[in-house]
Amino acid sequence: MNQTDKGKGLAAEVNETMFQAHRGAFVRRGELIVFGNDGYKGDDKGRPKREVEAAVAWAKGHGLEVTDFGTDADGHSWALVCRGGRAHDLRRLAVEAEDVLRKAWVGDNPGPLS
Repeated sequence: MNQTDKGKGLAAEVNETMFQAHRGAFVRRGELIVFGNDGYKGDDKGRPKREVEAAVAWAKGHGLEVTDFGTDADGHSWALVCRGGRAHDLRRLAVEAEDVLRKAWVGDNPGPLS
């Protein structure tokens, strides 16, 4: 997925302000932001990339347009921007997105320490 300036900026912001959250989603200015602070470029198991792929497929399946993506400068954090839908729907979808990320992270190994 191609990186955009907005996606990179959001990834840097998420890294600086929400680093303790390994992954999540929130609504900001009418956009659904899905993110991870989980080693996008450094994870040798490919889990963060699975999260992004799952989030993109899930967003499109819910009629959202994925407009921006990026990682921070060191490639640890990532952010995905989705548009479409009403504000109250986006808040509900943010909760669903977190479930999608968790399932993508654990993959076929749902053990608690995956």
